[in-house]
Amino acid sequence: MQAISRVRHPDKYQCVLQCIDKESEGFECVQPIRRVTRYHKHFKRRGKFVEFSGDSGDSYWEAVYRKKLS
Repeated sequence: MQAISRVRHPDKYQCVLQCIDKESEGFECVQPIRRVTRYHKHFKRRGKFVEFSGDSGDSYWEAVYRKKLS
């Protein structure tokens, strides 16, 4: 059995500090730190038609850790 943990933070330095904490708890890095951007589309309804009004993006830094449980 194994535990999976994702470390996420908008600031890269804080993400690195959280990764160091995870590694000190015995977790092993499976996927190194990378920047993830999620886009959200916004729509407006005009009568029976739907109109695209724009999009916005959220970005954060993420790393994936695994710990084997016995």
